[in-house]
This record gives sequence, C-alpha cells and structure tokens, in this order.
Amino acid sequence: MTKTRELTDFERGMIVGLHKGNHTATDIEKILKLPRTTCERSQTVSNVSRSGRPPLLKAIDKRHFIRTAVANRKNAAEEITEKFNSLGLVRHVLHEQGYFSRI
Repeated sequence: MTKTRELTDFERGMIVGLHKGNHTATDIEKILKLPRTTCERSQTVSNVSRSGRPPLLKAIDKRHFIRTAVANRKNAAEEITEKFNSLGLVRHVLHEQGYFSRI
C-alpha cells in the first residue's frame, strides 16, 4: 500500500507541461508544492502499469463464493474449501467480505 495518494491526471499534466517549459524539478516543486522526486519521475500523463501477482479470484468468482458460504453457514471453512481448493484463499475472501468465524 502506498504512503501517499496517487497523482491526478491534471497534476501529472501540469508537471509534464512545466518540464516542457524548461522548468527544473526544483522549480516545479516550489510551484506545485509536490515532492521533488515526484516532479523528477513524472514524465508522462498516463499511469504506468505496475507489476504484481494478479488476483486469484475475479469479482464474479468472489460473489459466487460468498453466496456458497452464506448458503452453507454451518459448514466449516474446510468443507467449503473443497469446492475452491485453497483454505487461505477461502478465509481471505470471507474476511474481506466481513464474515468471521464464531463459536
């Protein structure tokens, strides 16, 4: 998770425009009140694709899984997992949707 917010397209466009206007990163930092490193790295207006592991379940799969879990509320996570292969994934999805085990 990032420590700061993502720049808007407008902010990124301002940085690119100022770069094309022959302003230095230090000048841009003072004008836009953004960190200098952000002003140095933002050379394009569009977001750069990020690497990372793709999610195991799509949104429709999560909805199907939650429906199955809610319909079989008294079954243990292990029993529901037989349909979905991974116990860690089952618990992660259930916790993400606000379902926790109770005794």
